[in-house]
Amino acid sequence: MSDQLPIIILGGSDQQASTVPQQLSSTDMLTGFKGAAPLPWGRTLAGELIHRIRLTGRFADPLLIGPRSAYQDQVDAEVVNAEGSLVVTIRTAMQVIAKRFDPAQPVAIMACDILPSSDDLQEVLENDYLPHRQCMFWWQMVRATPAQLAASHWKPAYAIRPSAAAAPVSLYPGHLVILRPQSLRVGLASSLLELAYRYRNRDIRRRYIPLVLRSLSRLLAEDVRNLFRLQLPILTISLPCRGLWGYYLLRREKLTIAQFENNLARLMLHRQYHHAADGRPVVVSISRVLSLAKDIDTHGELAEAITAGPAP
Repeated sequence: MSDQLPIIILGGSDQQASTVPQQLSSTDMLTGFKGAAPLPWGRTLAGELIHRIRLTGRFADPLLIGPRSAYQDQVDAEVVNAEGSLVVTIRTAMQVIAKRFDPAQPVAIMACDILPSSDDLQEVLENDYLPHRQCMFWWQMVRATPAQLAASHWKPAYAIRPSAAAAPVSLYPGHLVILRPQSLRVGLASSLLELAYRYRNRDIRRRYIPLVLRSLSRLLAEDVRNLFRLQLPILTISLPCRGLWGYYLLRREKLTIAQFENNLARLMLHRQYHHAADGRPVVVSISRVLSLAKDIDTHGELAEAITAGPAP
């Protein structure tokens, strides 16, 4: 990759308590602004992540989006103030991108509560992103077993088929996205991402119905906007139906990566980009970089990260 990618670090916090997984108790869970958690060697969690990003030489200087009250003087990077939910944080990030960067070019967005090494970041860029760098939206899911995730063994996995002919494999969501901002339905995508994040630790069987019910108002609002753009207002019907079919396939371990990508494209992208990048505008790479799936939600995961020590 010849040019450095702009990168945004999301440093917000849930306004509501996230779902506590069945295997854990509320006392196991970290609360507040996790990126501001202090580490024994003097950096915060977000500060250590920023240090590792710089070590790669692959990214422009990181920007952190989050409350200045939590991060000012706690990270060696510019902090753009955003007070509120994940939606507020994402929308602030998109406003910053619109003002500072070319919205047609790729921008990386990363959660503040992961600690991939610089080598991990190099690997995921070289092996997983670069072959698909013309796409509109790139993401990764990590192939792993619970034992490989160590302190993060409790996180929910999804059985998805790499191809229609392949057996399903266990995949964990990663926490690095690279996107071309002008292709996104920003308002709808950020609202639905917030809902997905809020319910991320809940059993998949108890997740779909609440997500659909809470999403309907967002879809209706987007359809009203589509009317004013002289576009058919079909999202309120098509996306829940598409989601229900995807959920059906996922529960039966028949969902393929290609089907998943297609559903994400219909959900996240403006219609004119649905067939971009040679018909694959959204790419979900199956990665082996474990650290991208290990977001730090618990005291045990934080202790494991501390044991690994700082980057040089």
